Amino acid sequence: MDLAGNVDLSGANPLTDTLVASAPGSAGNAANRQIEQLNGAIDASGTTLAAVAAAVATATPSTSPVIPGLATQATTCASLRSGLYRVLDPHESSDDPASEASLLRIDAVASTATDTGPGSDGAVTSLTPVAGSPCSFTFAADYGTGTALVSTGGSSVMGA
Repeated sequence: MDLAGNVDLSGANPLTDTLVASAPGSAGNAANRQIEQLNGAIDASGTTLAAVAAAVATATPSTSPVIPGLATQATTCASLRSGLYRVLDPHESSDDPASEASLLRIDAVASTATDTGPGSDGAVTSLTPVAGSPCSFTFAADYGTGTALVSTGGSSVMGA
């Protein structure tokens, strides 16, 4: 199992296995490596252990709060995080109903969005931060230049 591409959870159960911590001359065991990977993912994501613990404590079986919180964030917008996003576009329904809901893979570090939905062409679009407007980006679109605004909760709105 993989936690947001950052923590390999195979080979050990961090809840039940004995922890053998690393020390000079000893790398520790798989449980120790998982903890070190998790700490690295938390640091890289710009979040805190307390925020991850709070997300886990309030999680339900139908939610996955930890993965988005550990995903890498954009340098210009902490709310824009790498991951797979669902795009809803009601304007596409008349031209191409299959495009009404599509998938984008956001790479927050590279500031790109890749079309990954069924039947997509894999097109990569650059997201350009708008100077003086945190969490606002422009991108090239079929109709000219589009704008994407990202909320503090990570939702975004895109349009002309």
